[in-house]
Amino acid sequence: MITDAKLARSYRLLMWGALIVLAAALAACEFPVRDCDPADMPAPVSLIPDNGPLVDSLTPTLTWEYWGECDPDVFALRITDVSTDTTWSGEVDGTTWRWTSPVTLRPATHYWWSVTPYSGSTGGSISGGSFRTGPLCAGVRASDYVAPVLVRPADGTVLDEAYYHYLEGQPPLIVADMVWENPAGCLPPDGYRMQVARSPSFPPGPDTWDGWGSLGNTARFFLPPGVDYSSCEPWYWRVAPILPEASLGPFSETWTFYVNTAGLVCPPELRLITPIVPAIPPGALPMPDTPSGTPFARVIQDANCRSGPGIVYPLLTFVSQGQSFPIQGRNADSTWWWIDRPDGDCWLADSVVETEGNTGSVPEQQAPPTPTVTPELGCWQQLSPNLPNRCVVPCPADVQNPTYCTP
Repeated sequence: MITDAKLARSYRLLMWGALIVLAAALAACEFPVRDCDPADMPAPVSLIPDNGPLVDSLTPTLTWEYWGECDPDVFALRITDVSTDTTWSGEVDGTTWRWTSPVTLRPATHYWWSVTPYSGSTGGSISGGSFRTGPLCAGVRASDYVAPVLVRPADGTVLDEAYYHYLEGQPPLIVADMVWENPAGCLPPDGYRMQVARSPSFPPGPDTWDGWGSLGNTARFFLPPGVDYSSCEPWYWRVAPILPEASLGPFSETWTFYVNTAGLVCPPELRLITPIVPAIPPGALPMPDTPSGTPFARVIQDANCRSGPGIVYPLLTFVSQGQSFPIQGRNADSTWWWIDRPDGDCWLADSVVETEGNTGSVPEQQAPPTPTVTPELGCWQQLSPNLPNRCVVPCPADVQNPTYCTP
């Protein structure tokens, strides 16, 4: 006779058997894996190194952070030698936020690098930075230095429409990335001075552009608004290292370039070198009949350029009096300007610049998150019998039983 208990036990065994068969069947199935959407893979942040610092290794390790909603399969990376335009590529797993250069880099050279998240064949937003390899030059006299060697634009280059630079919602600018090398194999600690002029004598005045303090071996030159670009007239440029006390080392050779954006036929002896035409982003205005109306910020005193609109943001680089940069964004009350620099964008306070052009159309730029500053601890010390105690940071190692403080 079959009891209710036996029936219940048989039923349970049948159920467990069915579940085991179902689990095995599901395990054998292959479900399609959905790639992340590009919008769910934002650009990596907190890149190190970034904005042109000097690294202490010729095989530097590059790091970043990633906070996207969709985890990528891999990060694709690139390092580019600015002088030779040579590029090395690699990739790391999507859970890894660091990569070491696969090759030994050249000393005293400026490099760009980028990192892009990928899910399958779908790429997210790219993020890029720059750095320099050492060593720094130790000389203090002009005779300790050699003249830089110009690389590009090559002597006699004609700048045509292919050299347009587009900012969304703005008329195009005419831009030339000037590149040189230091054959001494070191970088001057205070950078370089680059001059561009309409005369080979580089006379002081509005027709000579002076750029001080380019720490790498490249600088982006924006042809001044309002200049007649269609006459095929020669422009001249040269570079010299900056020595201590702001004196100069030997200048490079003087090279020439020409500007032609109106379709005119420049003299046949000119050597036309046309670079890759940049893609026109959505929202860029068509080529105007008159020179660009993009507003500029002209630096009226040496100043700090920061990662965000406020002094709480980290310092990225220095700018020198007399330099001019295209303005591509502003904060809500226009007290800070987001400028376009060859070494990376940064923010300048309105109090250290004079703006040129119509700034009313400059879009508001969202500021990065306000950094959380952890104050460094110091300790109270009386530096002189006649002076009150002061908070000294960092606390000297020889202080016994210190009383800690924050500045």
